[in-house]
Amino acid sequence: MKIKKGGYLLLLLTTALLLGCKKDESSDDVSVSDTSTESSEHIQESMFGSDLTITSFEVVESTFSDGSTGDFYQITMLSDGINVDDQIYCPSTSSEYGGLAIYDGSGEPILYPIGEELFDSMETHGYDIVSEDGDVYVFPPSRNSENPDDASVCADLSSKYDLSLTVLIPVNPTNANTPYTIGETEMMGLTLDGIHIVSDPPSVVNGISGMPQESVVVPALDRCGGHADAAGYYHLHFVPEVINQVLENNDITEVSCTLFDQVAEGESKLIGFAKDGFPIYAYETMPEGLDECNGITAVTAEYPEGIYHYVASTTDYLNIPPCLKGKFSRDWITLHD
Repeated sequence: MKIKKGGYLLLLLTTALLLGCKKDESSDDVSVSDTSTESSEHIQESMFGSDLTITSFEVVESTFSDGSTGDFYQITMLSDGINVDDQIYCPSTSSEYGGLAIYDGSGEPILYPIGEELFDSMETHGYDIVSEDGDVYVFPPSRNSENPDDASVCADLSSKYDLSLTVLIPVNPTNANTPYTIGETEMMGLTLDGIHIVSDPPSVVNGISGMPQESVVVPALDRCGGHADAAGYYHLHFVPEVINQVLENNDITEVSCTLFDQVAEGESKLIGFAKDGFPIYAYETMPEGLDECNGITAVTAEYPEGIYHYVASTTDYLNIPPCLKGKFSRDWITLHD
């Protein structure tokens, strides 16, 4: 495959990096349990960031994937909640550091800063991503006029801000009998800045079919754990408000997140909502007694009577909740071109 204008590779990247936008499945076995929320105002428009353009916020009736109906917040917004134009993804040379990558060349995915250690590991596994002059092969090939036919590349895609999305979030979150395990590259929630949260990024080794056998694509994340997909939607694979703790706990000192304020010592922060309607919080110190989905029922500043909510991990990568307790609409999000 010759990577010049990038049409074929862009098609492959589109297929892989948009996979999470289409992969939404739900448990069919549901019932109300003690973490359900019976409040018609547990999500309010005023909770969302002032820089986010919300074009519609209303309550509508819609259908869960099990066929039952209920009230949903239908929120339409532009993808302009936060500007990421100056974020760092792929470095120009192997002596520099870019953002972050989760590399699975050794089997078990490992979190790396994108730099010399990652490139050395890839070269050990036979993936040529650095030229003899030390230049990093990047897609789109804007820095190098041409990449070799068998080159591996670091994907450095641009975000767009004239796109919009509509989400359906249950007004009254209701538990399922069995927690729903979030799949790879699956959308699981929305931040208060209007950024969707996605689970594991595409596998480096197995993520894009059609590449030469000796080549892979590294879906570079910025230093806060986010990137754009091929359509230009910026999304997060981490809860960024505690990502610096995750980096520190995994002995990564070369890079840090500055785009999102980190949670202050001893504090917690509402960062968004999962697609089942339960809130997601970042705690500087994770509370004890979390369940299998990293959830807990507790009093928060926004919910003084207490609410079930998910807690972002300060140690694990990925640090988003591993599963969801509540049922949700299979069509919970619509992306508009």
